[in-house]
Amino acid sequence: MRSGSLLALLLAATFALSPTGSAAEEVHHVWDFQVTLDGKEIGYHRFARRFQDGTERIDIEADFKVKVLFVTAYRYQHRNQEQWQEGCLTRIASSTNDNGDEYVVRGERADGRYRFLRNAAISEYRSGCLQSFAYWDPRILSAQRLLNAQTGRIEDVQIELLGTESFELEAGSVMANRYLLATADRDITLWYETESGRWLGLETLAKGDRVLRYEPRNLPQRSAKTRRAGQTAFEPKQGFAYATPCEYRAT
Repeated sequence: MRSGSLLALLLAATFALSPTGSAAEEVHHVWDFQVTLDGKEIGYHRFARRFQDGTERIDIEADFKVKVLFVTAYRYQHRNQEQWQEGCLTRIASSTNDNGDEYVVRGERADGRYRFLRNAAISEYRSGCLQSFAYWDPRILSAQRLLNAQTGRIEDVQIELLGTESFELEAGSVMANRYLLATADRDITLWYETESGRWLGLETLAKGDRVLRYEPRNLPQRSAKTRRAGQTAFEPKQGFAYATPCEYRAT
């Protein structure tokens, strides 16, 4: 076996996350979205956020299927486990099948830097704090770079508050802040409830300028304290700042 292949296997074993949650863990927040393409349901995207001993554990699952004349023209499957501490990603293990293109990402933070295994490629990111496209956490709205959990690449982002508007939920409408998150090749619209900070939905354009949208089927409940005080349950800690500048290096 070549030394590079052996190193990749060792990294994969090192970065693998522990099994999803234990019976003692309590699921604090769950987002369950119906995903639509031009208004037609094509699948789901679910996020479960757990807390234990100061660590956040995020389990993510997505499955899309686009059919044309009863034939599957496109299939997307994504599984991802992330660990976070104090607003920073500490571990990630994801696998993706993007219509036949396979991606495997493993990563871990140690000694003020991140190391990633992307399929057979190893890379390093020199930063004390990195975030993924963690839409569930409004703290990403102040980020300049985010990790793509599917590809394992760091992407520059620009985020802008577009305004406040009404957002329809099953239980009625709520006021929401609408943001534009722009990457090099895609614009993503995000909605967060103005009163609580809950992530409510997402919209972007897919291939052929078709509208891909996340419609909430289940969202985390706001706490009674949050409802009374009118404050966000996901507000960043005071004084928290993201480490910049950062350096990305492939090895």
